Formats: sequence, structure tokens, C-alpha cells
Amino acid sequence: MTGRHPIHTGLQHRVIKESAPYGLALNETIMPQYLNELGYASHMIGKWHLGFFKKDYVPTMRGFDSHFGYYTGKEDYFDHTSQGPGDMWGLDFRRNLDVVRTDDEQYSTTLFATEASDVIRAHNQSKPLFLYLAFQAVHAGNYGGEDIIAAPQKYVDRYPHFKNTSRKLFAGMVSALDEAVGNVTATLQQAGMLNDSIIVFTTDNGGPTNGYDHNAACNWPLRRRIFWCAVNRTMKPALITVLLLVCVTSQAKPPNIIFIVADDLGWGDVGFHGSKIRTPYLDKLAYNGILLNNYYVSPICTPTRSAIMTGRHPIHTGLQHGVIGESTPYGLSLNETIMPQYLNELGYASHIVGKWHLGFFTKNHVPTMRGFDSHFGYYTGKEDYFDHTSKGPGMWGLDFRRNLDLVRTDDEQYSTTLFATEASDVIRAHNQSKPLFLYLAFQAVHAGNPGGDSIQAPQKYVDRFPDFKDTQRKLFAGVVSALDEAVANVTATLQQTGMLNNSIIVFTTDNGGPTNGYDNNAACNWPLRGCKNTMWEGGVRGNGFIYSPLLSTSGYVQDNMMHITDWLPTLYHAAGGDVGKLRNQDGYNLWEMLSNDGEAVRNEILHNIDPLQNFSAIRVGDYKLVMGDISGGRDDSWYPPPEGEDTNFKHPSGSEFVKTFNTNGHPVDVKCGKKPVDAETNCQPEVSPCLFHIPSDPCEFHNIASTNPDKVQALLARLDVYRKTMVTPANKPSDPNSDPRLHGGAWTWWL
Repeated sequence: MTGRHPIHTGLQHRVIKESAPYGLALNETIMPQYLNELGYASHMIGKWHLGFFKKDYVPTMRGFDSHFGYYTGKEDYFDHTSQGPGDMWGLDFRRNLDVVRTDDEQYSTTLFATEASDVIRAHNQSKPLFLYLAFQAVHAGNYGGEDIIAAPQKYVDRYPHFKNTSRKLFAGMVSALDEAVGNVTATLQQAGMLNDSIIVFTTDNGGPTNGYDHNAACNWPLRRRIFWCAVNRTMKPALITVLLLVCVTSQAKPPNIIFIVADDLGWGDVGFHGSKIRTPYLDKLAYNGILLNNYYVSPICTPTRSAIMTGRHPIHTGLQHGVIGESTPYGLSLNETIMPQYLNELGYASHIVGKWHLGFFTKNHVPTMRGFDSHFGYYTGKEDYFDHTSKGPGMWGLDFRRNLDLVRTDDEQYSTTLFATEASDVIRAHNQSKPLFLYLAFQAVHAGNPGGDSIQAPQKYVDRFPDFKDTQRKLFAGVVSALDEAVANVTATLQQTGMLNNSIIVFTTDNGGPTNGYDNNAACNWPLRGCKNTMWEGGVRGNGFIYSPLLSTSGYVQDNMMHITDWLPTLYHAAGGDVGKLRNQDGYNLWEMLSNDGEAVRNEILHNIDPLQNFSAIRVGDYKLVMGDISGGRDDSWYPPPEGEDTNFKHPSGSEFVKTFNTNGHPVDVKCGKKPVDAETNCQPEVSPCLFHIPSDPCEFHNIASTNPDKVQALLARLDVYRKTMVTPANKPSDPNSDPRLHGGAWTWWL
């Protein structure tokens, strides 16, 4: 109970007698009290024997939520009375503080096992369980009683060859104990708790042999008979005790992994970066988790998603140029093993909700053929938020699926809401005997179909921003607000099902925001430079955080480098996997760095090498090199939000879910300094490489290439090293055979 030696608790001499006015000192903190501080529910069944002369000394006054059993050191197995010194004799059987008089003639070993099973079945699995199960067996009964060694006859009859009567009775007690432990373990298994449990079995002292206590134990071939039971009880729980610890830790049970991707969410589109677009739910998860402040993604959708799934850089999977179009006959190679396939080997159930965008030209390329148990969502890169049709080159068709089947019944239902509802349904239906991997790839905040309503949100979300004057930005704010609420609803479901405490939630954008009218959208990367599909910080520096009660350290801003390829090895390690088994990884396992706010692991990030568009960028240490035609001169500037910056950021109260988190976080402030007059012209990467010192110049105002030629050459050399490992882009031209008009009006595999 204490972890302290009996010589330090005053219990080094023999046992606490029934009538003795002392016990384990109240200034000692004991195991349930410590575990309760970690969120455990603590219950005790069986023998206490640490004092009860005052009410404050009994188990339910010392940290246990319940107690079913007895206070003294011995008693009758059937009538539950205990003999004290002289002619003292009395009932000693309790439920919490109340005497139990109804279990007369019921064998204590059976009673305690049944109670333990009842506690397990009734346990709310949103909390971990500490069950201290201290059997009476195989202690002798009352010394003056007739049945000093007592067991139901059916157990004794299992040993017909035992000639010694006392030893035969004793064998029956042991057999009953063995069966009781089996029954309790079976209940853990039936309740789906066994895989997340630690079971400790111990005796409290050596056996009473040689007629001690008129019992019939045996310590052969060891010498002598016993050390006293109360002595060892202060150091380790015992009396042939089964100690059950249901621990929500990554070591005991692999964590649930909820990987959430927002599509095209810009740096300046979230509250935790100071936006006027309120995202209270995302903010709370970010502030109570780890906010990633030096985190990089690919500049556009398909490359990022391939990196998440494989842990490999897009230059090594042939997906470094643009995105997979609706009608293009290629995808992420089937030679690549992806995240659900790796996690399934560790016993996970894997589900995807939302956007795929890694190819569907053959049936073998779709999610449910690549390790996901289910998919509810769409294959292409964009579509209408309500009717779920997707526009391709001169083509148009439905793109909405449940597994391999088209869904035609969710017309006019908003995709963000649909995906959050489906994710919650997956969580509720999940068999918690297995860990869950849920890849939740929202459509939001990507633009809809070109030529249609490019920015779409239900009016109730748009109406939350009456002060926004720019119509497009106001609509966009509604899209973000719906996304924020959706993440809150999914997280609340994790909480309601008792899964949140053993979950890791990752939130990331796939690329920088489409600002400056890109895709007719209205995202914002302010104060960072550039746009989606560029090498500027606004294109590749991503919104991201990780939230989990399993993190050793949280509630801080992580400034060490992290890249999108790092998620697979990091999460695989957290799931208990051997990262060395992952194939051809470019990512790093950053779990220890993140969980402990440790030292940096990465020192460089290849942003991209695009041999078709002829541009590249790399970060090594504090320096970033950009070269080539980044955006055709379209998206190389700085684009402030139409609504202005939020200089008076406040935390809205939000829902009850939000109120359970602290509100002490503050938006990450990117300090750019004063913009020089030549900021628009001092870097022309299509002419010569540009060099920036990112820690002091995160907004890429100052091209310092001319004053640091050695740095430029060093980074160019690193690019050449990567270029030698690059594979040819897999891009292919549009195939007219993909036309939905040839396939019942829907996008589907065609080869």
C-alpha cells in the first residue's frame, strides 16, 4: 500500500489484532490515493488488516471508492465471523461501511470473485480501474472453530488421492482460489479490458506449514514456515492477492489514433494563430496539447497525403508534381505499404472518413483495398459540399462512397457534418478490445467545383461573422467554423465512449491556404508569404498540433522542426511498433521529442524538387533556399486578411466540452519585423536562388543570398544529393475512358 518498509511505518512486529487500537498511520499515503490522482477508480475486495479501530482507518476512508470484505486478519469462510482474544467473537463482513448479514454460509472465495466480476462489469471505462482483490484463501479460519481449513466439497473431491485430511482440505481451498482467479480474468476478457490490464499475483508471506495455525500449507523445499502477513502488507499487497491494474498507457494498450486532416487551411485561418475566425474547439485542443510551430507539409494535396500514408517524401513516390486529377490513370504505387496496413499488423481496426485523393483508376488503388476496413467519403480532390459531384476536365459525376458502393441518398447534406457524424458513428461502434485508427480527412476548407459555388457553408455558420464585410471571406469563415464544430463533436464522442484518455489526436492541414483568389477561395496565410502550391512559407508551413492525455508533457509550443513524413514513424512507435520495420522511411520518430519537449531530432527539410515545373526549396538548420519558377509570378506576395488582424484575441466560452480544458493558451505570434521597401523585388528565384534566415525572417522579407554565398552553395549541394535519389514523376495525361458518363454518372475505377 505504501511502498515503504515496515520498519519505517511501525508495523515491523507481527500483526494487527482484532482488538488492538492501532493501524497503518493516517499520514501515510497509500496506493489508491496515489492512483486516484491519476484518474483511477479504486475498489477493494476482501481482507484489509491494516487497522479499523477508528473509522478513518478503514479502506473507504483511505482512497477506495468501495470495499466488500472484512477488516480483521482471519475469519470463518462461511459465516464470516472473526474470533478475537479471549471470548471476543463477532461478525466481520462489510459493504463499504455497512455490516453485511445476508451472505451467511456463502464461501468467501466465491463471494469475492463474484464481487470482483461485478465491479469490472459496472466499471466506466472512460477511467482506468484499480482493483485490489485480497482473497481470504488460503489462510486458516478461526482457531477455535470446527472448520479451520474450509472449502466446498466439490473442490476437495478433486483430490481423491490425498490421504492427509488437512492437506486434502487445503488443496480444495487452493483449487477454489485458482478457479476464482480464472473467473475474474474471464470477466476482464468479456468486458474488453484484458488487453489493457496488468494483473499482479502475490502471496503475503510463506505458507503456514508444520501445523502452524492448524493449517496445511507447504514451502518445500524451502526452510522454515512464515513471516508475518501484516508485515508484508505494508510493503506489497498480499494474502495470495490478485492485484488488477487497468492502465491507460501506450505500453499496456496501443492508443487509439485519430488523424484529422483539414484541406487547404491557411496559417491565418485559426484562432491559435490569431485569426478573427473563431476556432474555440481547435484552440483548446492545440493549447492543451502540443502546438507545432515549426511544422512543414507539402505545398499541395496529393503529395502531403502520400507522405502521411507512407512516411516517404513525394520525390521518392513519384508524387512530387501537382495532384492526381479525376481522370488521370495513376495513383500512389501499390508497392507502397501505407499507414493502415502497418497499424493493422499491430492489431488495429482502421477506418477512413472523407477525402482520399491518392488514386482510384483501378479498384486496387481505393482505400478499402489498401488496409482500411471501411471508407465513407470520396476519391477525387474536390467536389460540391452538398450534392457531392466532382468536376473534371470536360467531365462531371457523383463521387460519394460507402466502401465500394455509391451513395446517392446524402444529396444536399453538408459534407463536414456528414463526415463528423460518420466519424462519431465509427467511434461508437468500435470494439474497444482493439485499438482504433481513424483517418478523418475533411473536405473543408477546400473550394468546391470551379464554375459552381466555390465556398459553401450552411448559413448558421456564416451568420457567426456579422462583422466580416468581404463576402467571400465571410463564407470562408463559415466553412472554418463548421470544421471547428465538427472536430469538437468527434472529440466529444471519444470522451463519451471512454476512449479519449487512450487516444492520440493529430490535426494538420495538407498545405498552405489558397489565398489571393487561388481556386476562387478565400484562405489566409498572413503574415507568411505566398500561397498554396508555392515554396514560400505560406505554402508549406502548416497548421498542426497533437493532443493526447498520453503525452508526458503538453500545453506547450514545440519549435523544433517537424515534417509531414514524420507522422508515420512517430505514431507507429507510439502504437508499440518497431520503427525499424517501416520500409524506406524519410520520416523520423519524434514521439519522445514531442512527449517530453525534448531536443530536436531533425535538422533539415526538403520542401520539394519539382523537375517538371523546375523549382525546388530546402531548409537546413536556420536557412532556407528557394529556387525556380515558384508560381509563375502569381502568388509570391503577402496577402493580409480582409477583416484585419485580431489584436484583441479572447477565448469564447464554447460548449461544456471546451470548458473542461484550460483557457490559458495564447495565439502563436509570428514576428516578421518591418517589411523592407524592396521585399517584392529582392528575391527573383527564377533568376537565381534566394536565401532566407527563417528564425529571424519567417516572412521571407530579406534575401541574404548575396552576402552568404557559402550557405547558398551548401544548400544547393544538399538539393543535389536529394535529386539523385528522386524518382520520375508518375503524372499521366487525362484518360477519356474515365468519363462518368461511361459509368452511370459517377466517378469510379475504369481500368
